[in-house]
Amino acid sequence: MVAVRSRFSPSLLPLAHEQHHNGDRYEHQDEQSYDAEQEAHGAVEEEPLPWSGVVLAGTSCTALRMWRAHLHSIHLLLCLHVFLALLCLSAARSALILPDGLQSNQEATLVSSRCCIGHVDVRKVKSIMTMSDDKQVLQERHDSCRVETSDTARYHLQLPEVVETVIHSCEDCVGYSHVDFEPIPSREVTVKILYMLRDLLFPGYFSREKVDPITLRYAVGRTTTTVFDLLAEQIALSVRHDCYRYGRECSDCAAFGHEAALALLEDIPRIRALMATDVRATFDGDPAAASPDEIIFGYPGIQATYVYRLAHRLFELGVPLLPRIMTEHVHGITGIDIHPGASIGEGFVVDHGTGVVVGETVSIGKNVRVYQGVTLGALSLPKGCGDRFRGGVKRHPTIEDEVIIYAGATILGGDVVIGARSVIGGNVWITESVPPDTTVLAEPPRLTYKAMADRP
Repeated sequence: MVAVRSRFSPSLLPLAHEQHHNGDRYEHQDEQSYDAEQEAHGAVEEEPLPWSGVVLAGTSCTALRMWRAHLHSIHLLLCLHVFLALLCLSAARSALILPDGLQSNQEATLVSSRCCIGHVDVRKVKSIMTMSDDKQVLQERHDSCRVETSDTARYHLQLPEVVETVIHSCEDCVGYSHVDFEPIPSREVTVKILYMLRDLLFPGYFSREKVDPITLRYAVGRTTTTVFDLLAEQIALSVRHDCYRYGRECSDCAAFGHEAALALLEDIPRIRALMATDVRATFDGDPAAASPDEIIFGYPGIQATYVYRLAHRLFELGVPLLPRIMTEHVHGITGIDIHPGASIGEGFVVDHGTGVVVGETVSIGKNVRVYQGVTLGALSLPKGCGDRFRGGVKRHPTIEDEVIIYAGATILGGDVVIGARSVIGGNVWITESVPPDTTVLAEPPRLTYKAMADRP
């Protein structure tokens, strides 16, 4: 008898025994000759076979023949599994290249059966093939990117010629440029100064940090010191720029910069008082305003007015360039164009504001209100007369106290005076003076009314 311990299923033993009796070509056909052969060599106890996990307790060859048959069966099953896997792979590839309708039917058949024979899932096979297709797409994109990069490089090679053309135009003075050794002020720094001055006019409204009675001294001190240094430098650059560029006499620009910056900062309390009257007048005349805070935060008229009042003080001090940089900056934001040379009294209101123009030599009294689209301008000058009228020659109108000018009105000319307490109606054109306490209205247009049925 033979004692057998194996890791294979006992159900396979009858199969191996049957294959032996059916003439397995790997077995000894003559059992007696095999036993005789074993007796000739001597009966010894066999060692455990490493490839089968079988321990033989006797000298019988039945176990050997049985496990040889078992291994042969496993070999046949493996071959069958490989064949079925190749068959499923071929079917999946065919399903992927079918037309849409046929592909869906084929896909349904494959998925329903799942083709799990040999542990091969068609969905996994299709996923592998899709990954292969994605790699092909990525390769095509990579090749396309190489072509695009080559085209970009070809265009970049033309840029040196373009650069030389621009440089040549600067040397030939075809356009305006500032390629020289004289200094020039910075628009960016000037705008920064402008917003820091706003913090001094309205402390706590626009500061990044909270300002309370405890921190007020620190906040104002820090802002004032920073503004003084930056503003003095920009004023000095502006003055030095004019000296170098236009051959003017030296004016000790560094000292002038410090003096002008200090004069503006000393005038902050007066400008704050003027702005308080502007905010109050705006609030009193606008029922839509919920509070003065709303006006300070959001009204473009107040924004344009505080910038004008700061720039006007620098203009009075004789600072070049910077005042106009300031007013034109806010002009681009609000659409309100107030020249820093204009003279405007307290309680000034720009309601709505878009399209308002106030010229350089305009003189405006107290408590004046203007609406959107109002122009206080100059008559057109003859060609070549610009230099003759340059330098503050009066060419814009004078608006006296408590005048209201409605939307779209145009008032032109340096000799025109609009008397106190007058009302100028919308869309009027005035080139002559108006007495005080006068209302000016345009003649009502002739209107034509048509019924809806009369329309073409």
